[in-house]
Amino acid sequence: MWFRRRRRRADVRPFNEAELPERQPVSLADAVGEGLMLAEYASRMAVKNAIIVGALRGGVRYDDGTYRRTAREVLGGLIAQTEGSAERNERLVMLAAETGGKADHVHDYRRADVENLARRKEQDEALARALRDRSDDDEYVDRLVEDARDDAWREVTASIEEELDRVQATETVDAGYERERGARLRAFVDEDLALLLSGVDFDG
Repeated sequence: MWFRRRRRRADVRPFNEAELPERQPVSLADAVGEGLMLAEYASRMAVKNAIIVGALRGGVRYDDGTYRRTAREVLGGLIAQTEGSAERNERLVMLAAETGGKADHVHDYRRADVENLARRKEQDEALARALRDRSDDDEYVDRLVEDARDDAWREVTASIEEELDRVQATETVDAGYERERGARLRAFVDEDLALLLSGVDFDG
């Protein structure tokens, strides 16, 4: 008769939170750097979308100055949002400093949260200053608009390529059409799309 050998139970100790390594707070420079990256992505996307809408609307001439203003408007909105967050955290610091005991939920701030709230306020204020500096920097705004225009080109040309592939899949084309497809696409991107983004009215 065979007997199964009993496995020894692993020595599992109860979880002890005190043994976890202390979590170091994010430095002010790192927090501001991350905030600037997110802000640049958001503003670049907004300007790119504005360029595409302006180009496809027709009859609107492309103008760098228009999209520089768009970029500064977007940055201004982000500055206002960040400054508003700093003000809210400042009020929370004052309220939390006067409230003891244990929190009932994650947004129930008490004295123990004052340090974290003050750090958030400091990060928001520093980020708002950095964003304002960027908004006032002509070179930065010009680069932002140029990058957004490049993004717009890539997105529109990708859409054109998808449409050409769809047409090819649904229509019968001869060998000459297929050979010349790449050249036609390049001509469209280099000439017609360039005119479109320059605001030329093809109907007139």
